[in-house]
Amino acid sequence: MGSQSTLGRILLCRLATEKRVSVITSSRTQGDVPIELEGPIALESQLEILRTCETVIMTAADFGGPSLDDFVRAHRVNSLSVARLLLAASEGALRHLILISTVSAAYSPTSPLYSVYGLSKRRGEDLADVLCSSLNLKLSILRVSQIYDSVGICEKHQAALYRILRDVQSGRGLTIFGSRDPVRNYIHIDEVVDLIVRILTEETAGKWECANPKSTSLVQIANCASKHLGIELPIEFDHSRPDLADVEVGAWPNAFECLGFAPPRDICVGIREMLMAHMS
Repeated sequence: MGSQSTLGRILLCRLATEKRVSVITSSRTQGDVPIELEGPIALESQLEILRTCETVIMTAADFGGPSLDDFVRAHRVNSLSVARLLLAASEGALRHLILISTVSAAYSPTSPLYSVYGLSKRRGEDLADVLCSSLNLKLSILRVSQIYDSVGICEKHQAALYRILRDVQSGRGLTIFGSRDPVRNYIHIDEVVDLIVRILTEETAGKWECANPKSTSLVQIANCASKHLGIELPIEFDHSRPDLADVEVGAWPNAFECLGFAPPRDICVGIREMLMAHMS
């Protein structure tokens, strides 16, 4: 579910190489089972296909917005759709739900990064927890941090990272709002996909963060880029603007450590790959 999302598209490419996996795709308008997540699953043909699935991987997400309509839509897609899908698919062969969530789900209302996206994703986690328990289904939840890639397909949701690299490459340098160097946590999309495939093929249940064990700051990112390009980088702080908040991780165990994976690539390695591919 969510086969047209950025993560969903890359995951499909990876699953195509798995001989043990037969894939049925679904999104709001496309796929083998086009399902509008904001409404009920009403067509019997959709229900029949869903009932053949042994595992559902839900990568769909709505990032919300400032309006009441945005708030309601985010909850329908990120929360209520989890219940709809589970109740529909559980009448058939379903054994396992893999729910892709976000580290934002851990943030409290006092956090400057608290949002309808994180709130609605946490509600989706809660619904999945209750329903999978009552339906005797395996549940795997991955709270993912900031996903990037080497060729720019993740730029829509991580625009700041790609903009910093372009500014460094053009010699414009970096201006950071506030007086402090904010922390970020970037994870390469290929490593997220590898985790999901491992959880799928081994039917591993659990709750983890899919985050880089080593966070980094904006200045460190810019310095990695300037070092690779062999240029001097001007970095300034705009003290007239409020400080940028840190992206915090660590509320749940780290999936790479718990599932026996090698640590994710260092962000400087990822930046070098980006500069050699997408930014060239």
